[in-house]
This record gives sequence, structure tokens and C-alpha cells, in this order.
Amino acid sequence: MEVEVDQQLGAEKSQRIVSMVVLIVCGVDENGHRDIIAVESMAEESGSSYGVLFQNLEDRGLSTPRLIISDAHAGLVSAIRESFPDASWQRCKVHFMRNILAYVPQKEKKS
Repeated sequence: MEVEVDQQLGAEKSQRIVSMVVLIVCGVDENGHRDIIAVESMAEESGSSYGVLFQNLEDRGLSTPRLIISDAHAGLVSAIRESFPDASWQRCKVHFMRNILAYVPQKEKKS
């Protein structure tokens, strides 16, 4: 199985906006079929938050994925290596391109 990990920021709580992180894990099988296998809200995006997420997945029966695709958040990469030391890791192409384009001057970007 291949696993993709992503996050979304922001949530409304008691009629006010608070900072929250929603961690999303998508599993991809050998046929390319995708399923959301975890959605968890956390107070922050950190290595310990990702560690809790991965432990919850293991507790639910997830075996070590062959490949994990994610952004290069240091805490996430550390949690992946600690939780799934035998899994290969690949940086998400979308996040990689966003990081590169952040250094390109706006006038140099095509519409």
C-alpha cells in the first residue's frame, strides 16, 4: 500500500476561528484505488501529532506501507522514519513545486 499524508489549517469553534490542523491520510492500493484511511484534528502540525496519527493507524491494523508521499515538514518526515522505518518516502510533487515557485519572482511566473 502507498500512503499519502496532507494537512489543512483552520477550523471554526464556538463561533470563532481557531488554529487547528486536520491531518488527512489517503491509502492507495495496487490498482490505484484511493481511500481516505484517517482524518484527525490536532492542535498543531508537529512530529508528535504525526506520531499519534501513525500510532492510531497501526492500532487499527495498518501494516508498514511500501511508500509514503508527503510534504517535507521536518516533524512529519521524522515521524514517518520513526513509525515506519522500512517504508520508502517520497516528497509530494505538488508541495515541491509550490516550494520552488515561492522563490520565483511574480513577474517571472506565467499566468
